[in-house]
Amino acid sequence: MPTYEYQCKLCGEEWEEFLKMKDRNIPIEAPCPVCQKYEIKQKMSKCAVCDPFKMKPRRNTTDFKDTIDRIHNSNPGSKIDLDKYK
Repeated sequence: MPTYEYQCKLCGEEWEEFLKMKDRNIPIEAPCPVCQKYEIKQKMSKCAVCDPFKMKPRRNTTDFKDTIDRIHNSNPGSKIDLDKYK
């Protein structure tokens, strides 16, 4: 479930809600937790898919090239252009 950010247009209070996508509008229709006014907007949030500093390739490029070579060599009629992958 994603985290959504909300802000009261009147008092400026900001908060986050951990909700299902189908429930993301519920806080917009509810009163502000601080001033109790019905002027809530959903903020644009940053999307975090993964930590770029911890990203690592699943396999190195030589594994892919070795696989292509193996496929080509085991299929005599193969039309794979090996130079394209070297």
